[in-house]
Amino acid sequence: MTMTMRGLLATAATVCCLVSATSAQMRITEYMYTTSMDVSGEFIEFTNVGLTPIDMSDWSYDDVSRIPGEFDLSGFGTVAPGESVIITETTAAEFRTDWGLPMSVKVLGGVTNNIGRNDEINLYDQDEELVDRLTYGDQDFPGTIRTNGVSGTPCEDAVGANNIFQWFLAFVGDSYSSTTSANGDIGNPGNYTDVACPIEPIGACCASGVCTVGTEFDCAGVGLYQGDDTVCTGDNAVTCPSPTGLELRVTEFMVAGFGPEFFEITNLDTVSIDLTGWSFSDEGAIPGDVLLSSLGTLAPGESAVITEGLDADFRTQWAAVTGIGSVPILEMNMVNIGDNDVIHLYDPSGAQVDLIIFGLDSVPASIVAEETSAWGCAQALPIDMPAEIYDWRLSSVGDAQNSVASTLGDTGSPGVHVDFTCPPQIGSCCVMGSCSELSPSQCILADGLYLGDDTNCTDEPCPAPSTGEIRITEFMYSGNDGEFVEFTNLGDTPVDMTGWSFADASSPPGIFDLSAFGMVMPGEVVILTEADAATFAANWGNLTNDIITFPENNGELGRNDTIRLFDTSGSIVDQLRYGDEELGSIRTQLVSGWPCDTAVGQDNIFCWVLSTPADDQNSFASSSFDIGNPGTYDPAGDCGSRNPACGESAPSCIRDCDCYFAAVDGDYVIDICDFHYCDNGTCSSCTRRYGNTCASYGGFVQTDDILCAVAGFGNYCACPNGDLIAAGGAKGPSGSPLGTDDILAVVAAFGGANPFACPTPAPATCDDAPPPAADGCGPAAASSVASVSTPTFDTPMSADDQQLDAPEIVIVPRKRSVRAGGRIDVDIYVSDVTDIVGYEFGLTVHGVDATIEDVRVDTARRDHVFQGQTHFPATDHELGRIGGVVLNASVTTLKDKRAYLGTFTISVPTDARGSLELQPASEFVAVYHQSGVQRFASANNVSVVIVQTDVRR
Repeated sequence: MTMTMRGLLATAATVCCLVSATSAQMRITEYMYTTSMDVSGEFIEFTNVGLTPIDMSDWSYDDVSRIPGEFDLSGFGTVAPGESVIITETTAAEFRTDWGLPMSVKVLGGVTNNIGRNDEINLYDQDEELVDRLTYGDQDFPGTIRTNGVSGTPCEDAVGANNIFQWFLAFVGDSYSSTTSANGDIGNPGNYTDVACPIEPIGACCASGVCTVGTEFDCAGVGLYQGDDTVCTGDNAVTCPSPTGLELRVTEFMVAGFGPEFFEITNLDTVSIDLTGWSFSDEGAIPGDVLLSSLGTLAPGESAVITEGLDADFRTQWAAVTGIGSVPILEMNMVNIGDNDVIHLYDPSGAQVDLIIFGLDSVPASIVAEETSAWGCAQALPIDMPAEIYDWRLSSVGDAQNSVASTLGDTGSPGVHVDFTCPPQIGSCCVMGSCSELSPSQCILADGLYLGDDTNCTDEPCPAPSTGEIRITEFMYSGNDGEFVEFTNLGDTPVDMTGWSFADASSPPGIFDLSAFGMVMPGEVVILTEADAATFAANWGNLTNDIITFPENNGELGRNDTIRLFDTSGSIVDQLRYGDEELGSIRTQLVSGWPCDTAVGQDNIFCWVLSTPADDQNSFASSSFDIGNPGTYDPAGDCGSRNPACGESAPSCIRDCDCYFAAVDGDYVIDICDFHYCDNGTCSSCTRRYGNTCASYGGFVQTDDILCAVAGFGNYCACPNGDLIAAGGAKGPSGSPLGTDDILAVVAAFGGANPFACPTPAPATCDDAPPPAADGCGPAAASSVASVSTPTFDTPMSADDQQLDAPEIVIVPRKRSVRAGGRIDVDIYVSDVTDIVGYEFGLTVHGVDATIEDVRVDTARRDHVFQGQTHFPATDHELGRIGGVVLNASVTTLKDKRAYLGTFTISVPTDARGSLELQPASEFVAVYHQSGVQRFASANNVSVVIVQTDVRR
């Protein structure tokens, strides 16, 4: 049997926590994320389970942010063997009083990086090494504990194993001597006892005709458990039914209405289907969750209904539906479907036969089936993949499904399905100001602005991109007064925001309209918030700014998200990618963030700071105690000491390599085409002869930069034709072969990912600057470099260059579906490209929480884009990218045919549920031509094919 999530967590913990024997003695032994009375009393307990004392000076704790040093644990001093210590968000005195603890129990109060319902606890030692970790959450790991007013404690085998499945809720009088606190909570803080883990019975599990042995938990979400003590082999072996292969499909659903929610299933096969043993599940993805046996046998074309309402009431409400009286109905369904959910259908073998994924959070800009049902067009139904929700339609009275109005005012046709092929939808789609005629789904997936059905680029071309300087100047993702985003007109002319829109990381332009801002004058500030506009204005000091409120289910920001501002053409005017899980980045919870003057419009969260009362933006506390300054922005505000990319002076230096070390943030391998040197105590830089990407801050990598790396002209500490990056991130030794990661290192350095990559250089006057001595900063450069004939591409891209072709990226999984816990290979192809000398492609995985396990380029394939040419492939496992460059030639034969680029292997966890969506990473998708770089999946009129692959349980 494939490893369960329980096993994966235990294995991960074993790998991550291999630290010194002394450090390994301190363990997480109890936690409670919130109290029953919602008072400030959540806590975490650590216990020295070893045999020797532990000095906790400079030890620290953090939550899911995983930042060592966030909460100092030095106050615990030395912890004796068997001693338990506690951190809490309340004061130490209040906590001791609440739980009746003596002064001998060490408690540190005032924790501010609180834990939530689904979170993580991380313990670090004095060397900032991870000692123990617990990842938990009853929503993330269904079936595990929820510590709401009742603490959780691990059994013996789970201590230090990061396996939340072996943690248990406390109860009064349990083996841990749990008691009730003065506030009514149950737990045992300050006292840990080893308790043996229970032995779980095992039995047979049937999954798609295959029998395996394991516990009932192991089988949950994978197959159908056959009972304790059942076996797969021998005289009493279980016989697992084989997959039916029959086409039973979900054909209609409504998630909320004046009447009860429902969904409809239809037999689209040519034979009758006996529903005995068939089942459905929601996002839990558990075969056998809700049995459909009572629906009997469906004839070809016949439909049945599953509803949370009563059978008789449902028929009465939908009496206008012809034939509703004879429709099989499963009533009182308690596994409800929500606004963002999944419907799985399983046959008696546990094999998944249909999957519907819906909801604006899961599928941006798709339908919302509230008070009006949604039904599937014929082209979306008889396929062995997740149904494409963009090929579903909302019901209207008298439509192709003969929909009617219920007695309560809902619209639909439950119990009756008409096979109907929907006519294609097509219209003008604006992507960064460029117009294409696409379907709504194609436009959305290309991150475009759809102008409507039956529009065309001739009659309704895209408006020209705006020149207005509206910029993001403040945001707070979570606050007592509601999250908000502030925009300021930093230009000299008024900007009409009619037709402008906002989106977060998952939504295309046009989803949330900002037209209500109207004309924004120079210096004027406007605000977008999830709160009521009048209430927000009052809480922040009676603001007079224009304020717009988020509608429900649209655009709310998360802890790690993107703020994007689009003009009327669908072009991005400004964006900010943020998330405190990136080391050194801010977390805007109850405190807003604002940018340094040099960071405005730069999409560099590292140059944003948290508001403090009376700072350069005159920040203050709202009536609900949030800290910020919505409604005003001072472009001259000084954000304080940040990094060189934020406009500070260069660091002081003694030696040339001091500058290089500082410029690349402590590494010698980044800026391969720039020379950094010490000039009278100040670091300076100039561009070397191979590459000019740093002509201005924020420049992006061009073909000559990749060729520069290939030619072996790395940074001045690199050796000729040597490895720029070796294992562990260190520079490779002299004579090392050029690795595939070197090419991608260039892309990462100059693509904007590293804020130190492209400081504005001095004039290029030091092409032949001498290398530094081997003085402790790193090895000296070789005295000469091997000469490699490389083309140069100094001619800037013209408008014509950007429209060379309409390249198409095609993502092709080698299988139509993948089992949870399994792997799937995905090939990447490109077509309709001419004069290509290099490429870069990044893949992102959405839907289920899958990971990219392997990245490779099979250069031996005859359909490889550079087959027969002298070329260098590149792979980057961490960022999920492939790339390559061809030397001394270009490929001109790709017109009208498909060429292979590379392969990704996707690993799916055992608890996966839903759909695996594979999509190009827009920041890592480019084709390098003789004339320059063509970045697509953005502004270049490109058709990008997105693939969804079914995940079977």
